[in-house]
Order: sequence, then structure tokens, then C-alpha cells
Amino acid sequence: MLKLTVQNLLAYLAKKILAKYKPKIIGITGSVGKSSTKEAVFLVVNQKYFSGKSEKSFNGELGLPLSIIGIKNDPQKNIFAWIKVVLKALHLIIFKSKYPEILVLEYGVDHVGDMDGLLAIARPNIGVITNIGISHYEFFQNLEAIANEKGKIAQALKGDETLIINADNRSAFEQQSKTKAKVISYGLVDTANVKTEIIKEQLQSPFGAHLKITTPTRQ
Repeated sequence: MLKLTVQNLLAYLAKKILAKYKPKIIGITGSVGKSSTKEAVFLVVNQKYFSGKSEKSFNGELGLPLSIIGIKNDPQKNIFAWIKVVLKALHLIIFKSKYPEILVLEYGVDHVGDMDGLLAIARPNIGVITNIGISHYEFFQNLEAIANEKGKIAQALKGDETLIINADNRSAFEQQSKTKAKVISYGLVDTANVKTEIIKEQLQSPFGAHLKITTPTRQ
């Protein structure tokens, strides 16, 4: 009961913050690769725009609001830490503060209906689906059920927004049929809009490999 009360309070505060500052939101979901993709996207967008991101594994109905409020450490069961979270949120709402122009957020789902709750808090302007596999399979009937849940992020996008999907993962690639948004696919397959080709692997190098990236307009 207490957890649900805190969860609802944080969701309310997070939505108030988003309504005030109106940042663009890049929402990332997938069975694996969410965190590494989030870090990569953040490094790119933060070069031009003041950006924020989900910290650690803040990607559920408690974690997503914490990311929006800008909390970097898990308050855990520390009542004083939770009070600080609420006070920081109220400060953002009441006073004019410097707030990210872009938020790069993870959307993690463990059960049917989880994505609905996350989208109700923060609907993304750009959706990214890294892949869809059998993580948390015990809470879903089958792979199709997992795809339906994660695919809700594609359904939430508007026609003038963008969905980015992994062309190498069939379940992720199929989610393009659920959206009105512009779709950009990436992967190793020839049909990907942004195609990656491994030119030379360098296992002893800190960079790992040489890659060739082909887009519709340039290489």
C-alpha cells in the first residue's frame, strides 16, 4: 500500500515537471541493450542539447519518475532520501530551474500492462526498440505477448514523430506495423535504413572493430 502511494505521488510529480518544462523524450525499450543504447544516445544528443538520462536501472513505475526528477541514486528504504526526492520535485515544479531539453529514458516492462503505466507518465517523441526476446518470460504467456507489451511504445508515437527499430530482430522489426510515426531501421541486414558492416575486427584494440555505416544519404 505504501509503495503504491509513493509510486502514484512520484508519477504525479513527474508529469507536472514534464508539463512545465516540455522536454523532448527519447524512450528506449527492449529485452536487452536498453542501458548501453541509452548511454550511446545520450552521448550523442548531449553534445548539442542539454540532456538528461535514466540513471542505473531506473526504468519502471518507480524508476521512471526518479529519472524525470533527476535522481541519480536509489533512495531505497531511507525515509529522508525519499523526502529529498519529493522536495526536489516540488522545487522543479514551483520554481523556474534549468531542466534538460532532452530526456533519454529507459522503459522496462516485467508484466502485462507495465508499458501503459510508463507511457501515462512520459510519452516519448522518439521511440527506440533494441530487440524483443524472452526476458521476464515467466510473466508473459509467450514471445508474442512480450512483443505486444513492448510494441505499445510504437503505438504511442504520433505521425510527425519517429520510431527506431532493430532490423536484425524480427519481433522488433514487426512493430513498425503498429505505428503512424516515421520508421528508421538499423542493423546488419541489407534492408536496414542504417546498415552497419563490420570491416575488420580488432579484438586487441579498445575500439573492438572497424565499421562501415551506410545511410540513405551517405556512408
